[in-house]
Amino acid sequence: MVTKMNKRKPDEWEWRCIDGNWTKRPAAYCTYHHGVLTEALMKVHKCKERECKRLRLEVDWENEGREVER
Repeated sequence: MVTKMNKRKPDEWEWRCIDGNWTKRPAAYCTYHHGVLTEALMKVHKCKERECKRLRLEVDWENEGREVER
């Protein structure tokens, strides 16, 4: 018997990244892409080095919930 794979996201993965993946530990929020960035994504996109004005580093992830400032 063949079982179908469950395609929904795991419950512990809470935040949608700007590249479409899911993460457990967001590092920052991008107001342009309306998604979170991990430390690795911040290195790739060089947001902090370019001093991007749309990058929000001081986000209280526990209290903000799903409604992050846009």
